[in-house]
This record gives sequence, C-alpha cells and structure tokens, in this order.
Amino acid sequence: MEHTNIRNIAIIAHVDHGKTSLVDTLLRATTSLSRQDNCRELLLDSNDQERERGITILSKVTAVNWNQKRINIIDTPGHADFSGEVERVIDMADAALIVVDAVEGPMPQTRFVAQKAIQNDLKILVAINKIDRREANPQHALDRVYDLLVQLGASLEQLDFDAIFCSARNQFSYDAFSEFDDTMGMTPLLDMLVDKVSYPCLAEGNEPVLQIHQLDYSPYLGLIGVGKVLSGEFYKGQAVAIKREGLEDKNGTIREVYHSEGLQRVSIPKGQAGDIIAFCGIEDIAISDVITSRGNQIKLPQLKVDLPSVSVQFSVNDSPFAGQEGTVLQSKALAERLKMESTYDAALKVCDSPDGGNVEVIGRGELHLGVLIENMRREGKEFCISRPKVLNGKSIPEGKEPYDKCFINCENEYLGAIIHELGVREAVLLSSLRLENGQNELVFRGAKRGFLGLRHAINNLSGGTASLHLEDDGYDKTCSARVGQRHESVMVSNGTGKALNHSLTHLQDRGRMMIKHGQQVFTGQIIGSANSPSDLWVNCRQGKQLARVWRTTADKHYALKATFTMSLEQAMSWINDDELIEVTPQNIRLKKKSSSTIMLK
Repeated sequence: MEHTNIRNIAIIAHVDHGKTSLVDTLLRATTSLSRQDNCRELLLDSNDQERERGITILSKVTAVNWNQKRINIIDTPGHADFSGEVERVIDMADAALIVVDAVEGPMPQTRFVAQKAIQNDLKILVAINKIDRREANPQHALDRVYDLLVQLGASLEQLDFDAIFCSARNQFSYDAFSEFDDTMGMTPLLDMLVDKVSYPCLAEGNEPVLQIHQLDYSPYLGLIGVGKVLSGEFYKGQAVAIKREGLEDKNGTIREVYHSEGLQRVSIPKGQAGDIIAFCGIEDIAISDVITSRGNQIKLPQLKVDLPSVSVQFSVNDSPFAGQEGTVLQSKALAERLKMESTYDAALKVCDSPDGGNVEVIGRGELHLGVLIENMRREGKEFCISRPKVLNGKSIPEGKEPYDKCFINCENEYLGAIIHELGVREAVLLSSLRLENGQNELVFRGAKRGFLGLRHAINNLSGGTASLHLEDDGYDKTCSARVGQRHESVMVSNGTGKALNHSLTHLQDRGRMMIKHGQQVFTGQIIGSANSPSDLWVNCRQGKQLARVWRTTADKHYALKATFTMSLEQAMSWINDDELIEVTPQNIRLKKKSSSTIMLK
C-alpha cells in the first residue's frame, strides 16, 4: 500500500472520557472484528489490571480500513500516572483526535495531552463524546476545547480544527456544525479521519529507517519492536544496524515483519514507508533505538519523556515468613527484574539506592508504581517496598519543593469533609464553583507529597462519587515535616506465632485491628492502628489461661469488631518512613524496618 493511503492517528483524552470505547466502536463499524471479539467490550484493554481497574495502562496500535485507506489508530492511556505512554507514542502519529466528555468538558489531563500534540505540530481533530448523557452540553464543551487550545498556544492551522459530536456507546456520530442526526452510525467520524488527515511525511532518501517507540514480548517470538517506518521498507531476513545514542552500532537480522489488522498482528512480506509496523528477531533493542541499513549514518533525537517524580525503595524480603508464599527475589535478581521493566517503560527509572542492597525505582505516581508492584506480585515474587517519596531534584532552589494543583468534583454533602481533609494536608483552596448538575468544583494548591494517598481518602469520604485530578504547578516554600505523614500510631507484634481471640479481644479497645484469629504474625509486624500517642508493642498470641479445676462459669464469648484492610496503593501512602510493606502473592503485610526497636520499648 502506498504511503498516501495511510493515516496515523493518536486518540488522546482525559481518563474515562471514552477513548477505548470509541476505538471499539470504530472496529465494529469497519467490521474489523471476529465473531468472538464482537461480543466483548473494551477490546484493547486486554491486560488483566486494565480490566480490573477500568483504565487504559498501555498504549496499543490497531488498524482499520475505510474507503481504500488504512487508518492506524493509537489508543493511549488517560490517567496522569501513565502519561509517559502518551509522550512516547504520540510521535508516531500525524494527527491527534482529542476526545472530550460532553458533560465534564476539558479536564487537567486533556490539557496535558493537547499540549503534547501541539508541541509535536500534529493536526488537531476533536470528538465530543457521551452526548447521549442527560446533562450533556456538547456545544459548551466544544467552546471550552477551543479556549484551551488558544491558551496552549496552538497555531492558526491547529485552531481551525474539525469536530464531531458522537456517542461511542450508542454508535452514532455527526458533524458538530450540522443538525443532530443519529442515523449515520460512525461514518461521519471515519470520513473525517480519512479526508481531514494528511498522509505521513517521509524522511529523505530510500534507506530503511525506523525508530522504536514501543516494545512488546512474546514467549514464542521474543522481543518485539514497534515503530513507524520513516523511509524505505523492511522485510523478512533483512540485515540491519541498530543505533543507540552513546554506543557503537550493532548488527542484526529481522526475522518477521507484522502490522495490525483489527485486534490481530498479521505477518506481512514487507513494511512500507509511513506504516506502523512490528518486527522480531533482534533481542537487544530498547526504546529510541534506530533500525536502519548497515552503513547508514543517520542520527535521530532520543524520544523525550518528562522526568518521573515519585520514588520507592525495593528490598529483599527478610521476614520470618520469607519464601513460604512465593519466590524470594535476592538483590541481584530484584535489580534485573526491575531494569527489564524499565526497558519497556520509558517513564520508569531504575537505579541503585544509597541504602546497600536496595533498588530505587522512580515513576510518575503511586498508581504507576502500584501497577508494576502488582504485576511482580502476580508473577509469584516476594519483596519489600518503602513509602513513596517525592523527588525534589537538583535544580529546585533551596527551601522549596514541588507543588501540585488539585481539581476535585464532589456533591454538596461531602464538601465539608473534603475541605477538612485537604486542610490537614496544608493545601490552600483557590476556588470553589457550584456547577449546574449539583456538583462542586474545588481547586486546591499544595505540596506534591501532601497529595500522596489523597485519591483513596477522597474515595472513602465521598463513597466513590467524587473525582480527583492533579496537575504540576511549579515549586514553592517547603511545608512542615508532618505533611504527608500518618497521624495515628500503630500496634506492633512483639513476637512470632498465631494470633488468638483472647488477646485480640483485649487489644481491640486500644485501636482498630488488621488481623483476625488464627493468622500467623511475626516480630515487628503491624497488626493494627492505635489510639495512643506512640506505637504500642503488644502480645496478640496469648491464649486463655487454663486451670486444672472445674469452673462453673460459662466460657467468655469473644466479640471481635470488624478488621480493616488496605489495597496496595492505600498501604503505600499509609505507612511511615520507618515502615515497610511486605508483598507476597497471597498477602500484603506491614512491618517496622527494624524489629530490634522492641528492645528499647
């Protein structure tokens, strides 16, 4: 296929604005699905965690054919923690389709992804989605998108964008500047993608050139590189050179070449210029590597990704229960596993920690790191992690730290509790706006470390009805040391053994318990929160004293209160700096870094 018949489009949006649902609808409208796939929803969210969490984590490339044109569609994540995926793959696109919720309008992540599209000088298209919602105001949302692009410094060509009103769920679309029409299906949107987007521009010369934007892995094929062919063509058995910045060129041979057709990756004789292809056969490749013919001296700039800002220390699990529920990763194996992950994720940085034997992993946020930890846990690995910390960086002036803006939408009944929670974190309320749909839009500003764990706190306070979004907002004076720290003390086990009802009944008056009768505990394990001003080292293993005489009184009935549990991300923000999380395939346990502290109690 000639490159003039190819269209490369990235679909970008805020989280939950319907990007993946819209791609599903386009696949169905172009009959690109098999009979089995046609019955499923959120087809591109194939990762287990993506389906469980209801968000897109990894960017994916799919393709549809429409009016003799091939449309490569790049579905990107909407959550800010995975914005590195957006930055990395948006360079493969020639246009960006910005999807916006007809009720919410542009949100903080919409601003971020739109800014990246403008910086890459992409053609801008807009789809106002979810117009079937009762509170939808698509025209107002479209006006706000225009205002946003003006604020971001879009060019006159980018401001002269085409727009579509659509409902991905009900599978219809129509031109934003015409009358409502739900009888055309997705034809208006597909026509816009074909007619308004130009074909890809090629690099000079006929030498084959491709820069790797994405890596995949197959147990049968090995490492798979994905990128856009900038010039020339790639074919099976081709001898190529791999260029990496700062290193000597290496040679390799392409075993197979693929491109996307619907949800399938199909083997093709050769990858044409302008198309997005995948190839296998070369093991030692990384993101930003340039694949070209041997002897070609071309140089391409490295892919730019904003620096990560939140770090976690990984360490070997050294508890008494180590190895009972999974495979304990020793220091070398732990470092190798984490460094392998950083080759797939350009927004993840792995380095040796100043603390001997530990590995420091730096990511975009708690969710970004939490997905990595959960993946390793599901692989059957055991390890420990520390509390996340916000990196200040070398360029930050002394006495200052990173700040964020926090946008919260909530109902009236939760307003007071949410404002109080942000006040405890020393965040300042910048504005409060009452919306037409009975919601309140709050904007706060505070230290980035004060917002760690805020998402779960807001969900608990609002019963899951409030939404929260964060945006970088420069630097300001350093807040007090207590910001971001847990304000309650904990109960810690002073020995190893089985927890018993008799002890737990007496201990529950001193706080909330995290364990139940019969659970095994070890010295230094955190078993609950405490009401006291300092941590309590307690014995939860003591049973009822048995006497050798007959008692006429009935045995006491133990009435235990409900225990509380935490998800991995909640635990990461709940622990203090002197505590660790022990992660195993079956359990998440909290513990003190050094159980020798018990000798001082």
